[in-house]
Formats: sequence, C-alpha cells, structure tokens
Amino acid sequence: KGDPLFDNLPAEKKAGRRMYFYGKPDGKAIVWARPDKGPEEPTDSEYPYALSTGRVLEHWHTMTMTGTVAELNRAVPKAYAEINPADAKQLGIADKDQVVVETRRGKLNIEARVIDRPIPGTVFIPWHWAEWMANVLTI
Repeated sequence: KGDPLFDNLPAEKKAGRRMYFYGKPDGKAIVWARPDKGPEEPTDSEYPYALSTGRVLEHWHTMTMTGTVAELNRAVPKAYAEINPADAKQLGIADKDQVVVETRRGKLNIEARVIDRPIPGTVFIPWHWAEWMANVLTI
C-alpha cells in the first residue's frame, strides 16, 4: 500500500507534504449526485426487456489479448444471453437453448443462460466476441 513515488522520496523532501487520495484534505471523496434520467429507450410492448451489455472477468475488450489464452477461452468460450428464470419460463426458454435477441437496431442468435443474476425483465450479454457482437443491438 502507499504511493511508490511519494514513499520513495527522501525524508527531507517529504517534510510538510501530504498525499491526498481524494480531493479533500480530510481524505473524504467529493461526490456529485446526478439526477436519474432513466433509460434512453424505455421498454414497451414491442420490446419488453431491457438489454444490459458488459464484460466478463476472463476477457477484456474484443479479446485481442485474452483471446489468445487457451485457459480463458476454455473458461468462457463464447458469448451468451443471461435471462432470469421467471422470464425464461414465461418465454419457454431452457438453459443452453439457442435464442434470438432482437432490438430496434438488430438481431443476435445466441445461447441462453437461464440464471438468477439478471433481474426479471433484463437480459445481459457480454460483448467481447466478434461472432456475437452485442453492441450491434445497442444505441
């Protein structure tokens, strides 16, 4: 812990100096609360599910580096769509079924993962793979 640059200064150069982790002398963070404006495109009867895209632990960006590591590719070899069990039951989707996720911008054929991580009404897709580029579905 500590700061390698500051900690390695000679004692005479440290005298009277203090490192601030946050912007205030008491060490507390400065936080600005922003009003929630809601989603850019709310769900509706035609598109009743919210799509969330993001990363997985094993891969980074578009796999330019992690895609060359066999262990990481074995751990998470392809993209998937996480769907809540209640939503999956209502839609007749079983774990590992091939599904089509469609938005106003495009469609993606992908494997379903029925799991209780996403809240009902939300589908999560990681975006690392060129073959299943989830960003074709987003704003």
